[in-house]
Amino acid sequence: MLYLKRLSDNVKVKATIKEIKYSKSEFKNWLFDWSKTEKKGYKILALYVENDNRIQGAISIKANPQNMSIEVDIVESAPFNSSYNNKIKGKEYSGVGANLFAEVCKKSFCLNYDGYVEFMAKTNLIEYYKKELGASLIGSQRMIIETISSKKLVDKYCGGVEL
Repeated sequence: MLYLKRLSDNVKVKATIKEIKYSKSEFKNWLFDWSKTEKKGYKILALYVENDNRIQGAISIKANPQNMSIEVDIVESAPFNSSYNNKIKGKEYSGVGANLFAEVCKKSFCLNYDGYVEFMAKTNLIEYYKKELGASLIGSQRMIIETISSKKLVDKYCGGVEL
């Protein structure tokens, strides 16, 4: 079971992730152009909390059988959960990104990719991804989450995985 922490009262709220199709209205005021990721063959996974139909965050992924990994194209918190949105005074929920990545790590294990997840990081987020996700830098901005770090994320956010 996934949970996000509601920052207004520090309560853990149940969360779910489901695959969605791009909808302009649901991604209004987001930083990235989510219409492009589906055109490139990526699936969009959206994170929701109980009793709220708004997307809390989203990640787009596709299997990369050649590298035996899942490739992430875009990951983003909703504008009201983002530290980067200057219009928002305070985030509503914390843990959005980590929950999204943990779900992708879980999918990697299910595909027998040993938890491997790869993505390009914005320069200012590299240290965050190293610290919070256990990701490793494999190029100037290319990062990978390997088996041990992936298992830690799945154990912490998704209730574990059998190896």
